[in-house]
Amino acid sequence: MPSNYRTKYVCINIVTLQDCRLINSDKLLIGYIDYLSKDNDGCWETDTRLGEVVGMSAKSVSNRLTYLSSIDLIFRIKSRNIRSIKVQKSTWKSKFLKVNFELLTCNALNNSSKLLLAIIESFSLKCELGCYATNSYLGIQLGCSEGNIKNMLTAFVKLNLITINQSNTRYIKIVNKLT
Repeated sequence: MPSNYRTKYVCINIVTLQDCRLINSDKLLIGYIDYLSKDNDGCWETDTRLGEVVGMSAKSVSNRLTYLSSIDLIFRIKSRNIRSIKVQKSTWKSKFLKVNFELLTCNALNNSSKLLLAIIESFSLKCELGCYATNSYLGIQLGCSEGNIKNMLTAFVKLNLITINQSNTRYIKIVNKLT
């Protein structure tokens, strides 16, 4: 990699991450739209391109955008047959989950797995030993069951993406980044 290479991150607001009205694809879609909207003109990407990045069909993206617009999390601007999408900033607070861009665009993982790895990475930055969050806590963050979290963690170990060290407290560490 060139020495001036900087890792890109998509930021997902914690309030958005915990919004029970949203599926995990919505959360990644909102984060990616916000990432592309940094110039205040909004996101100009097509539904096809948005779908390629977050692992959805163009039709599914269109349906999800309609839903996100209906609950006032995004708004669309149309002018001269060109549309732009913006995230409603009033919903954003100061805490974010950073999702590495390479992780976001990895087609080998589903969107729940991408968010779970981003959460583990976030906790690992705060604690040298790794992420010590329980399956229950991780499940609440992702809106899924403890069993689903356990299954994803088991799959990550098999894919050599994480290690789990268990003594009195379980610690999860990312060992192989998807770059």
